[in-house]
Amino acid sequence: MTQEIIYRAPDGIVLASDSLIIREQHGHRERLTARKLFPLTPWLALLTAGAYVGIEISRHFAAMLRPQRGQFLEQATPLLQDFFQQEYAHFIQSNQAWFAAHPEAYRSLYVLLVGRSKKEQLSPWQAVFLSSEAHELPFTQNAVAEILTIPRRLGLEGQLMMRMKTATPLEDVAAFCQSALHALAERDPDQVGRPIHVAILSAAGFRWWTPPKQEQP
Repeated sequence: MTQEIIYRAPDGIVLASDSLIIREQHGHRERLTARKLFPLTPWLALLTAGAYVGIEISRHFAAMLRPQRGQFLEQATPLLQDFFQQEYAHFIQSNQAWFAAHPEAYRSLYVLLVGRSKKEQLSPWQAVFLSSEAHELPFTQNAVAEILTIPRRLGLEGQLMMRMKTATPLEDVAAFCQSALHALAERDPDQVGRPIHVAILSAAGFRWWTPPKQEQP
């Protein structure tokens, strides 16, 4: 139960995520909210989707990496892979009996590390996408297109591609992403929920995006 957007342009990245979490326990369905987007360093950020434990692991990884300022994507990727591999394996092992008793429980986890590459001079803003289906380890590393929605929404990706072709400013793309996620939350509240978090990564660093204040007439 989530919706996330990754938009990689030559001058930076726009990230957007909802906050909905649906937890099912003892036959009851509980609606929760939690942030799924985490700043790491001035030029790196992390998105997680799928199992709720991904949020907890992401928080711990952000706390571990943040003191090491100035990390590039190539430096952070092996740290991310090792950290998530170890923490997720520990989670699976510790809850093995519970998962055996609940075969219907969700077992997928997705992690996206996005940020500035030290190697790619022509396209410096890159992403690493790790996934685990059915508790499978090690994580699978997947190719990441310039525009990605999780879960996939091809109509939304098409609208973003039009903005990519016209070199729409990142601020305007961020505004569109926020509007799109709010619309999805209205239309499908069981899949997408507020609050909506939007951020921009650029040469100026990571910053949360908020709509500009309207001037009073």
